[in-house]
Amino acid sequence: MRMHKIFLLTAALCVGMLSNKAFAYIHLLPKDLTSVVLSESVPTAFAPSSFEAEDFTIAWDGASPASSKVKLLSGSLEWVRVADFLVIPRAKMSLVLENTSHARVMTGDYSQILQESGTGVRGEVPVALISGSRNKIEVTYVQSGQERKSLLIVEFKPRPNAPRERVFFDPSCSPYRMRTSSVPVHSDREWMYVGCRMVAVESQPDRSASLEILVFWDHAPPVIEVGGVGTPWTLPSVWTFKLGGASRTLTLKESNHEVALEFNVPDPLHFFSVGMGIGPYSYSMFGGGQDESKYSAIVTVYGSYFITELTRIVAFGATALNSNYYTDFGFYLNLENNRTLDRRIAVNLLLGLHMIGFQARGQYFIRPGVPQGVEVIFNDAFIKGYNASVGAFLFPPINGKAYDNVWIRYGSSAFFAEINYISAQEKIDETPYFQRAFGVSIGFPAAKLF
Repeated sequence: MRMHKIFLLTAALCVGMLSNKAFAYIHLLPKDLTSVVLSESVPTAFAPSSFEAEDFTIAWDGASPASSKVKLLSGSLEWVRVADFLVIPRAKMSLVLENTSHARVMTGDYSQILQESGTGVRGEVPVALISGSRNKIEVTYVQSGQERKSLLIVEFKPRPNAPRERVFFDPSCSPYRMRTSSVPVHSDREWMYVGCRMVAVESQPDRSASLEILVFWDHAPPVIEVGGVGTPWTLPSVWTFKLGGASRTLTLKESNHEVALEFNVPDPLHFFSVGMGIGPYSYSMFGGGQDESKYSAIVTVYGSYFITELTRIVAFGATALNSNYYTDFGFYLNLENNRTLDRRIAVNLLLGLHMIGFQARGQYFIRPGVPQGVEVIFNDAFIKGYNASVGAFLFPPINGKAYDNVWIRYGSSAFFAEINYISAQEKIDETPYFQRAFGVSIGFPAAKLF
């Protein structure tokens, strides 16, 4: 396929994807948290705290079966991602009922039959570590020929040496510097998990942003006070809020104590941002009798235009400040293709076009190309709010033309450091020219527009 056909095909593909700009990405909460926590198909998550099974208790609510033993198994606690921005712990319960012929445990939508053992029954059953009667575990059993029922209740009761931190933030909150200015007074009976999602609103005359905040507050009552008004939970133990860009604090009150969540959201929201970088590079050019290798400063420019949560238009430019005035400029559609490893790692596809400019034979040449790329981003890498990424644009050798651009980047929204390797091969009147640059850049935001 000729180069101009590849160029036009790529451009058509990008335009076609842009036509889906109005597509909505909706994040839904499960109606029954317990059943989702117990599902084996739900992925486990990074632990936001050092809680252990010993920080929770399980006991009979009311009458208990005769000769029964129940406990949470040490080392069995694991966190489960039940929604895009919410994780909940679960653990295994050991239950032994003596002088019992049959027994069944029902928690959430799941029933498990206990196995006969000696003169009774026993089994290990996964349970959601959600406190109180909203997470009832029903035990049906047969003793002395009669079928009976009893209930088990989980409670959060941390060990004396357990960490005092009780408010945990999902990685989705890191870009907004979510923090708390206070903690629950009754921290020996409650804990909280907070998730975030920013939604861009294309309203007139200004574009704005709202922050959707999801709060799981274990052991809180069905109604808490928010902004001086009683606010019922969206579903047991979970509240959802939508706050405008002018908001900076969300205060939640329960009984005689409160939790104040502080955050930053851009107001007004700018859809287009520009960043710049500069650093020393080793630059080489070979071909046409003008071979040279030298160190040169290279200026890099980065552009990003927000379309949807999963789609952006990005631009990249690099210019060597030397006699060849080597320039590399690319324009790409950035598509989030997948998230994995507890939503910490995002895999983005980069589809688009680029042009290379360089001076040779006393003239300045511009050559188009269509390298396509992929970028893998690790959110909250080592430090909250800092991301690490590795990516590459590749165009294999075709008719004397080739291009590679590989980078490793680490930083925050305030600055980043980047290691970059660029190589390109072009033909001019059947004479091959090869260029290569390798170096380090320090980058920073330069402007926010539109």
